[in-house]
Amino acid sequence: MKIYCPKCHFEPPPSLHWMCEPQCGCKWNTFSTHGICPKCKKMWHETQCPSCQFWSLHDDWYHDGSEVPEKEMEETFSAN
Repeated sequence: MKIYCPKCHFEPPPSLHWMCEPQCGCKWNTFSTHGICPKCKKMWHETQCPSCQFWSLHDDWYHDGSEVPEKEMEETFSAN
């Protein structure tokens, strides 16, 4: 399973943390709990990308590996 932003394809490292704001202020890696704050249990249905700053549905960040991101396809075809 690959995790990357559905808009810009940024792949967040496990060390990256999001903040449960304005709720409880907890900092954690949102993908380690599938978008659920470990402190207050708020379910985050959308996640903001730290790279492009756009919000996307949290579930849209998960990719099974069978699809190739559009950016990768462009790089593959432009190299030929």
